[in-house]
Amino acid sequence: MLSRLWTRGLERRTDFELLPSHEAGRAVLDSVQADARERVRAMTLGNLSTEGHKIVEGFFEALARGVSYQVIYGAHVLHDTHALEMVQQCVVAGEEARVFPHVPMNVTIVDDRWALVAARAPVAGKPNIAAVVVHDSPFLSGLAGFFDAFWRMAVPVTASTKVDSAPQQENKQLLTYLLAGLTDEAIAREFGVSERTIARRISRLQETLGAQTRFQLGVQASRQGWL
Repeated sequence: MLSRLWTRGLERRTDFELLPSHEAGRAVLDSVQADARERVRAMTLGNLSTEGHKIVEGFFEALARGVSYQVIYGAHVLHDTHALEMVQQCVVAGEEARVFPHVPMNVTIVDDRWALVAARAPVAGKPNIAAVVVHDSPFLSGLAGFFDAFWRMAVPVTASTKVDSAPQQENKQLLTYLLAGLTDEAIAREFGVSERTIARRISRLQETLGAQTRFQLGVQASRQGWL
């Protein structure tokens, strides 16, 4: 009580607002699209295929007025047709989307002005959800850096990304040969196919993982646990 009175007297906000319920967190999340002015960065581990789930209200309107979106999804979207279709709708509209195998928590950063952080985990054996709003502060800057680090590691999602894009055993072997430094000619001999066939397979893998070079292909494949 004294802390709240002191803060109000200084006409300042505290850096953190602990939200009292899941509903309060949902209300803050729903306000993002209307409040955003320039940029939204988000990391989500939610299940997009849950019944009744839809693209958040106000998303397309925010894009239309110039708000940019960068969103990192859990890799489960690559194994669910409905979830991937929803992500691709957003990509076609202008969102930049990427996937990462182990998204640790839900984070939404609005214009570097404030962020919503939400996490769920069992506490004393029972499921529990905690959410906090972080205002402009060193901690908010840290969250932005946290997001940017994951963004660099995540793999792009495009309109052509397909469900169940994990590699077959043959492609795993191909990636292993590439990382070992074998030439296309040597790899072709190992598989008993032409160099052109190997080059096409490598190009398809690069497209799947959003890699522009063979080095990036190896890095992304390793990050995704393909090797």
